[in-house]
Amino acid sequence: MRSAQTAVDGIEQAFHRRLAPVPVLEQRLDGILAGLARRLEKGFRGRERRTRHAERRHAEGDRPTRMALADLARAAREDLLFDTRSEAVVVVGDRGRAHLFSLEGKLVTSVRYNPASIEKRRQSGLWRPAAEEEVRSLKTRLTDREA
Repeated sequence: MRSAQTAVDGIEQAFHRRLAPVPVLEQRLDGILAGLARRLEKGFRGRERRTRHAERRHAEGDRPTRMALADLARAAREDLLFDTRSEAVVVVGDRGRAHLFSLEGKLVTSVRYNPASIEKRRQSGLWRPAAEEEVRSLKTRLTDREA
């Protein structure tokens, strides 16, 4: 909002000083409004995809929730796991990020683990390789939420 307000203030000053023709100012205003709409929409879309716990963690800012969908999109097959205890799909991302998605397609939580912790969960069987159907189902539900 602040950046949009600053930009609108600049347009208002340019209008009063007649520094640019009105159609140019209208184009700039349209661009500002479109950018603001994108930013606002992005925030609301994320809320629809997260559980209350994940939303709270996201708001705190100390968890890597904002990277969940990006990590899922670029995850290699070996980075897609299934947590047998919580029955969630685990996406292992860069720098120790791990995101747990419910089978309904909601982000449950995002945490950081050191590589030894991730390997220990794999070795103990707590995290097993995700089945193709589990991954396909998750991606389908996420896509359906965006539509």
